[in-house]
Amino acid sequence: MDEIAQTRDYCICLMDRLEDRAVSERLIEEVGSYKLPKKAKGLQSDMTYANSSLLVIKPGEALNAEQQAILSASRWLMVICTPLAREDEGIRGVIRCFMRQKGRDPILPILLEGEPQSAFPPEFFKERVTQMTFANGQTQTFNEVIEPLAIDLRSSDLKGSLSLIRHAKIKVVAALIGVSYDTLEQRHDKRMRRRLRILASVILSVPII
Repeated sequence: MDEIAQTRDYCICLMDRLEDRAVSERLIEEVGSYKLPKKAKGLQSDMTYANSSLLVIKPGEALNAEQQAILSASRWLMVICTPLAREDEGIRGVIRCFMRQKGRDPILPILLEGEPQSAFPPEFFKERVTQMTFANGQTQTFNEVIEPLAIDLRSSDLKGSLSLIRHAKIKVVAALIGVSYDTLEQRHDKRMRRRLRILASVILSVPII
């Protein structure tokens, strides 16, 4: 099978910037090297999360055939979100294309700079109409704007954002395999505590010279 046509667990859409590239590449590295805790493997044993690609969007350039094939073959789309990316028509075009093919749910924003209102492309916001009935029997309709859940990697500098990825990868993996973040984090924490206990016992067993 052609490598381009192979199914991917996710692709990351980003602008052609040093910061965006560094965060995307580190995220792929961390997610790809993550090992599911043994007790979590049975939750979604048929789901994988390590097969990924980058979609680097250059200003004024449309997706080429290879990039379109990668997007179509990806189960999830992640988008590096900044105020600059919000205004880029190429980024927005990728999001609209993916939504037409696979809907809104398998899209995960990565908030790198700015606030959600200034960094998320408009396509990410969804309006919801809610009706509320008061004690006197009157009913009032409210329009709500719902913003998506996101991975927050904002920091004062690039180094800080990169350091946040080590913990954020658990949220990413949880989304990719379709389990709750709390479930995976609890098993991850148990595994880390078990490793620390083993390490402590080894250190205590070493004779003091």
